[in-house]
Amino acid sequence: MGAFMKILFESDCFSFSSFFYNLKTGKASHYINDVIDFGNLEINQQGLQDYMDFGYCVFGHTPVKNVYFLPHSSRLLQNEKGELSVEHLKDDFLEALSGGTWSENEIWERIEDIVNTWERSTDAEIVIPTSGGYDSRILNWMIKDKSKIRSYTYGATTPQSQSFEVVYAQELSRRLGTAWKHIELGKFFNYLDRWYDLYGVSVHAHGLSSFEFFHDIRQDLPLSASEGQPLLSGHMGDDWAGSDFIDAIESPEDLTALSLNHGMCADSKQCCKREISEPKIVYWEENREKLRDLKFRIIETMRHKQMLFTYLERVPKQFGFEPFFPFKDMELAAAMLNLPQRRRRDRVWQQDFFRRNNIMMEDSCRVHRLPNDLSIRALDIVCPPPLDVKVLSEVVRPEYVEWINRYIRPTSLNRLQEVLLSVRGAGRVTKIFTGRIPKTVRLRASFAYRVLYPIERLLKSRI
Repeated sequence: MGAFMKILFESDCFSFSSFFYNLKTGKASHYINDVIDFGNLEINQQGLQDYMDFGYCVFGHTPVKNVYFLPHSSRLLQNEKGELSVEHLKDDFLEALSGGTWSENEIWERIEDIVNTWERSTDAEIVIPTSGGYDSRILNWMIKDKSKIRSYTYGATTPQSQSFEVVYAQELSRRLGTAWKHIELGKFFNYLDRWYDLYGVSVHAHGLSSFEFFHDIRQDLPLSASEGQPLLSGHMGDDWAGSDFIDAIESPEDLTALSLNHGMCADSKQCCKREISEPKIVYWEENREKLRDLKFRIIETMRHKQMLFTYLERVPKQFGFEPFFPFKDMELAAAMLNLPQRRRRDRVWQQDFFRRNNIMMEDSCRVHRLPNDLSIRALDIVCPPPLDVKVLSEVVRPEYVEWINRYIRPTSLNRLQEVLLSVRGAGRVTKIFTGRIPKTVRLRASFAYRVLYPIERLLKSRI
């Protein structure tokens, strides 16, 4: 690198903090809206298609021409003329992955050391979003001074107070002797504008519930720290531990498996124009052999999804929280991925730890696993305004937008599907025969709405 080159940003091996830049104007920022030249806005068709398929920007490009984001393990450089270029660095995470294995006890000791070192750095109360799942359960257990913990949970099924998240979290709190509260959600579509202001067209409006969740936590818990309320997050822990199995990828079309978006996307076939995504083809050619390895598929999934997961840091900060992510530790993540597959499968190694420490709630708490209907119930409370068919017709077929507008509202078909899927075991049976978790028409329409809403706002910004 010559002396005249200035480093604007250097990404880590996970792409944990997204960073955008405009090759034409030379602007660069963590926020995509800061680098878009709205007065000369042009749509990047290939970036739009990939955004719709994944639900967030991927393969380095965006729905806006000349606007890109920095990949993992890279530097964004600027020369004396203001011109930008990208320098790719070595992949430290793949090196860590090949650096040997740890025993399960060594992994637990590393987690405990990371959490306890951070705990000692603050005298304030510690907020832990506690889903009742494995990662937040581990973090609640690891905190030494249980009197400092303030854990909060929201439920994803109806009634929310009887969801497994709430039942498990409440029982965990009882066993550990910590302060806990259930937060009832349902008005998060009120935060659509704040979401767009924060993310623009980089990510669909996925984390709206987090706005309402942290707003309500802030109302319940007055600020007790001078530089941000400490918040402990289990982000990334489940994938390293063995939560997900990413199917084999045999072609560029299969790359959407790396999105792990659970259907929260839109149909790119509904675009008015279709182009082959050159960045996607380049990514495929560079990684097709490595993608045969399940570990690499998990790593790449997490790298792609960091574009989406930035809301886990940015949204809490909007309300005065300062998040900490223990599972972001590179050596810890590599060690968890390197555990024997028989121990990783269904996270058996963690279940054994829970049973030894009396926090395996599943053994005693019998909870009916009902469909996640939080988004649907939220639509009943605050139904967002219909998408603008005329504005979006520049990039998406009008009939698709009309379909979305029709089915995000209650219809007889929606209600019938919701009743059928509310029957205990219906979702599991459907998945056995179709291989997919069933989704009602209204849920699919609401997902597509969240993807296209930022596009509508983008197009309106130049009107």
